[in-house]
Amino acid sequence: MTRLSNPPEAPKVSRAIRLDKDLDDQLLLVCKTLGVNPNAYLKQVVGEAINKHLSQYRIEQGLINSVTAQMEKMMVMMAAQEEPDNNGHSD
Repeated sequence: MTRLSNPPEAPKVSRAIRLDKDLDDQLLLVCKTLGVNPNAYLKQVVGEAINKHLSQYRIEQGLINSVTAQMEKMMVMMAAQEEPDNNGHSD
C-alpha cells in the first residue's frame, strides 16, 4: 500500500506581542468563552484583518492594472495612426 505523505508545512515565523493586562484578561475571557486557546484566536483574528486589508489592496491593484492595460492599448493605437502609409506619406 502506498503511503501518502503530508505536504510540507510552510515555515513558521514567531512574532511577539505585548498586551496590557486588561486586554490580556479580556483575551483570555473571550478564548475561554469560545473554547479556543489564545494563539489560535489571535491567528484567526490577525488572518481576518489581513484578508480584509489585502482585499482592498487587490482591488486597487486590479484597477491600476486595468487602467495601465487600457493606456498601453491607446498608445499602440496612436502609434499605429502616426505611422506613414505604404507610399511613405504620413496622414
